[in-house]
Amino acid sequence: MPNAPRRPCPHCGRLTLTTYCKRHQRPSASARGYDTEWAQLAKRWLLAYPWCGQRLGGVFHADHSHCHRRGAEVRAQVVDHIKPIREGGARLDLTNLQSLCARCNARKR
Repeated sequence: MPNAPRRPCPHCGRLTLTTYCKRHQRPSASARGYDTEWAQLAKRWLLAYPWCGQRLGGVFHADHSHCHRRGAEVRAQVVDHIKPIREGGARLDLTNLQSLCARCNARKR
């Protein structure tokens, strides 16, 4: 069986068998704070705030929700940190969370 060709890391150009070289690989989800506690909170959050653009108290915001901006009611699939954890946002602070559909969450990045 032939070996897979190496590809350049998009960040530094080093050849690697994976998408990124070891230096640029993303830490695991649990290492980034997405553990069991987060999973339980996210599940409860989406039950309480099921629509894209909803924040604490059920208030809708169009800051990151393109769906809400165009008046569409779309089910949320993701609990998003308004201020990312890596930028100092609180991981489990309810005022730092919002519901987003997968498309709006991907656009936010």
